[in-house]
Amino acid sequence: SLWTNSTYGIRWTGYFVPPKTGNYYLCTCSDDGIRVLLDGNHVIDGASYNDQGDRFWGSPNLSLEANRPYPIRVDYFQSGGGARAQLFFAYNNGASSWQNVCTAKNND
Repeated sequence: SLWTNSTYGIRWTGYFVPPKTGNYYLCTCSDDGIRVLLDGNHVIDGASYNDQGDRFWGSPNLSLEANRPYPIRVDYFQSGGGARAQLFFAYNNGASSWQNVCTAKNND
């Protein structure tokens, strides 16, 4: 198909508006590379080539204010084989790290 076994890049831009003030984690699952910038800062850098299928990447703990629009940019590249780009977030859900967020989302 057009989306697999091809080489291409995609950039998504927009705003992340947290509904509550507090700590957030961002997590991605991608096949191949992905990079996330929030408010101009690199928070996820999974841009290395990945030919091993899906790979999870996570942000540090992010302290965000409610109702403030944070510019978000997601850069994704595909280099043949399977293709996937997913972005998850969690708010103060008791996760001690982004790994817990990704594991929970992967099991949904």
